[in-house]
Amino acid sequence: MLSRFRLLIFGTALSLFMHGAIAQAESRIALLIGNSAYRSSPLANPVNDVRLMEGALKESGFAVTKAENASIREMRRLVRDFGEKLKASGGVGLFYFAGHGVQVRGENFLVSTDSDIRNEDEVADDSINANVILEKMQSAGNRMNLIVLDACRNNPFANKSRSAVAGLATMNAPSGSLVAYSTAPGSVASDGTGKNGLYTEHLAKVIRQPGLPVEEVFKQVRSAVRRDSNNQQTPWENTALEGQFFFKAPAPVVVSTPASAPPARANAIDSGAMELALWESVKAATTVVELEAYLSSFPNGFFSRVAKARIAAMEAVSGKAKAEAALKASSEDASRLAAQRAEEERIAKETTLKAAQEAASGRAKAEAAQKSSDEEAARVTAQKAEQEALNAAAASRVKELDMLALDQQFWKRMSDGGSQAELESYLLNFPSGSFNALAKARLAEMNKPQVTATAASVKAVWKAGDVVGTLLVKDTLTGVVKSERVTVLNTDASKIVFSSGDAVGNDGSVIQLKAGDAVLVVEAGSLWTFPLKGDMSGRAKVRNIDFNGGSLGTLDWKSVSLKDGKIQVLADLWYEVAGFSRISVIGKWSAIYGNGALLPEAFSMNARGTGAGSASSVVNMYSAELKPQ
Repeated sequence: MLSRFRLLIFGTALSLFMHGAIAQAESRIALLIGNSAYRSSPLANPVNDVRLMEGALKESGFAVTKAENASIREMRRLVRDFGEKLKASGGVGLFYFAGHGVQVRGENFLVSTDSDIRNEDEVADDSINANVILEKMQSAGNRMNLIVLDACRNNPFANKSRSAVAGLATMNAPSGSLVAYSTAPGSVASDGTGKNGLYTEHLAKVIRQPGLPVEEVFKQVRSAVRRDSNNQQTPWENTALEGQFFFKAPAPVVVSTPASAPPARANAIDSGAMELALWESVKAATTVVELEAYLSSFPNGFFSRVAKARIAAMEAVSGKAKAEAALKASSEDASRLAAQRAEEERIAKETTLKAAQEAASGRAKAEAAQKSSDEEAARVTAQKAEQEALNAAAASRVKELDMLALDQQFWKRMSDGGSQAELESYLLNFPSGSFNALAKARLAEMNKPQVTATAASVKAVWKAGDVVGTLLVKDTLTGVVKSERVTVLNTDASKIVFSSGDAVGNDGSVIQLKAGDAVLVVEAGSLWTFPLKGDMSGRAKVRNIDFNGGSLGTLDWKSVSLKDGKIQVLADLWYEVAGFSRISVIGKWSAIYGNGALLPEAFSMNARGTGAGSASSVVNMYSAELKPQ
């Protein structure tokens, strides 16, 4: 009977082993995208989330492609390459996205960090439709596909949409696929207050557990997220999976095979699983024979002490019964002797058990002492490394101070701001000097062609199509820098117009001005006139060139002379922009003009706009620099 039981356990263990071996041989490919640095409504956790998922999936045997803060062009390329890899290798494919996801007319769109969505009908052109990704994976013809969307944050374009809906829409999962959402359809998931989002934190933790079927993984994640969010967030899945899949397969097991079995199988099954199965069959035994059968197979097994203790208890009961029988059958002396021997046996077994417990306690104390010693050694090593780092930093600082002193002495010796030769010599000797940026700016000023005092006076120098330089505009809110080549668009009899949107009349007066991402046209009053001087001021009524609502805005300005002969213009402005609701923009604009220049060398803008009748707002924070051609 015991042999038949062992064969049953052997068959079960062999089945688990074969399934694990097949799972490990199967191709696993994953594409992970995490977008945080959005121009509007940036997110804290998606980049951290995608790094956490990368580690968990690599541990599960996936070949991972990861992208952080991806552009729309990069996302489309990654999805295309991902589909081709799946088609070539088969197996299991997994797509994961963390970032902004929006629902428009029942379809889900994943938003890139450079998406410029101003109207609802632009969403499909400037983001990735989640159904396209699902279709690309389905057409690969591989065995199984998993899509995980941690993208149900608040809609960053809700104030620009006529039909904005919270959360994502339900997607039908084709045969052999599973679509998982960080929260239920139509609901919004939190970006999280810690390093990771709540959903991804639990998902990465659960997929590391071996032996869990894929459906059980998402069940455990759902339970954990609901618990930690006080039932405010409930993950959701649509599934049409066929067949079995484990992120981490059940641990393979090994048992001793019959003598007639091939030697190669003797090491194919984990003895731990065999021992557990055998113990489950005898742990409720009421006879010594069954427990001894376990000990004969696993004399030093995990449950061997428990088995021996139970045998001792059974034998003690048996000894007590024998003593009572002897007491009845023999004289009082003989009964007393039998009982004494039974008691001695019991005491001996208790002594043996106590000695084993004390030995285990001694080993634990020794291990704790060793751990404490290792920690002290590590602490000493860390202190030594910290001191060495401090010494190196101090030496480096001394060297920096020496170089700084030489740097300042060299700069002071330069006459009248420095000639071209002196400036070039300074940059050669001090490539990282304190005055490096100023020296480069002065050289650029010396070398660049100047747009002179009025539009009329430069017609002989500039003509349509000429390149003035490159305008670098930085969104200081997101850190994104955009470059724009500035050219001369027109030099007719009345004005000169630049591609940046700036325009100057033949009398030298500014008639159009680029302010942040808007171009303002003078409707009444006046802006500054070239040649520009300090201590000038004025007021003009302006209109946003992108808004056809009439004269909507004002600009109050004044000019200030700077020490290097340049002029700074400071302005308070107000204007309106178009959208689903009117937005009033109020803020400050400033610029620096070189001698005789019609375009500013640099400008900055810090403004905030609020939509009428809503709490929505637009933030305009820019800095720009014109690099000469």
